[in-house]
Amino acid sequence: MRKSTARLACLLLGLLLCSALNAAPEPAESDFDEPVNAVRLAFIERFTERLRNGEPVADLLTANVTFSYYDNNPCRLITTSKPTRLPAAAVDSGFTVAAHFELQHAACESPETPELMLTFNLHQLLADWTDLYSTAEDHNFDAFSVLKEGRSDYLFLHIAPLADDYAVTRIEYYAPQ
Repeated sequence: MRKSTARLACLLLGLLLCSALNAAPEPAESDFDEPVNAVRLAFIERFTERLRNGEPVADLLTANVTFSYYDNNPCRLITTSKPTRLPAAAVDSGFTVAAHFELQHAACESPETPELMLTFNLHQLLADWTDLYSTAEDHNFDAFSVLKEGRSDYLFLHIAPLADDYAVTRIEYYAPQ
């Protein structure tokens, strides 16, 4: 008798849980239109528009922004060994960071030392990205990519709240080949 009562209780509990799961409403598209997301999306579009027009973006960054670089092709892999903290103004003017070279194929030419200095200028890089666009990476809009149709390289940017707006906290450049 106890076994059948226990089974009946488990069955009823299972049915109750299943009906509760089925009764949960699916998120509507408007759930992503919350005011906080509207502000984030406006920030992402403002940042992208500035890049599109070749305008400065330092005022849309945190005071010190983190930068990472990743360039991978059949001959080499060049990366920033670790993320680099930069003053926001450096992003508009260009900067040099320490990078690491790894040979990917023995037939390729290798530098004398695997450590090198890499010069990066965001506005020069994007000068020919005439039709660049952005795409949010997750439903929280905490990260987004800036891309150009037909190119394999892209920027991946992280944002966070700052005062009554948002700011880019991290810039990652990827050039997969």
